[in-house]
Amino acid sequence: MEIEEEYLNTNLNTKEDTDLYFVMEMPDKQTQKEIEAGLPYNFWNFGPNYEKPLLEINGRFYQGTYEESLTSQLIFEIDENSSNVNYFSKTTRKIKFERVIVEKK
Repeated sequence: MEIEEEYLNTNLNTKEDTDLYFVMEMPDKQTQKEIEAGLPYNFWNFGPNYEKPLLEINGRFYQGTYEESLTSQLIFEIDENSSNVNYFSKTTRKIKFERVIVEKK
């Protein structure tokens, strides 16, 4: 997969994008663990107007495709002070990611 350098430097982290909730399905458990552990990651082309979001984590790139779940996915948050689990939101959106190799043009 070839991506121009300008494309890679256009990170879309706007308020509009942060209000979207979705479930991320990663191709391997290691990447999922890195995200859950709080390792920094970047999104490009993320939002309802883009078909193929791009995720970069720890120098690896993943391209996603949006899918709609047949049922709602519940999202919970953990209160670290009390270890309570609280309902946060729900979504039917899912992004399934596959690993891609990125080459500069």
